[in-house]
Amino acid sequence: MFARAEVTYAWPRPDGTVGSDREPVALFTGEAVHAYLGRLSDETIVTMLNELSIELGAALGQERIYVAFADRSGSWMQENVS
Repeated sequence: MFARAEVTYAWPRPDGTVGSDREPVALFTGEAVHAYLGRLSDETIVTMLNELSIELGAALGQERIYVAFADRSGSWMQENVS
C-alpha cells in the first residue's frame, strides 16, 4: 500500500538557533505473507526489498530510500538509487 506523508527534520545553525524544514515522502507498506512466502529466508526477503527499493527510487527520482523489515532494530538506506 502506498500513502503520502511528510518528514520533518531539524539541524543546528552556527549561530545557535535551529533550522527546520519538511518535505513530502511516499510510504510503501507491504507484507511477506507466510502462507505464500514462508519458504523464503529473511535474507532472501531483504534482497527482494533492496531490489524493490532500487526500482522505486529510480521510478520516483529519489537519491535515498529507507527500508525497514520485520522486527529488526532500525532500518537501512539505499543511496543513489535513481
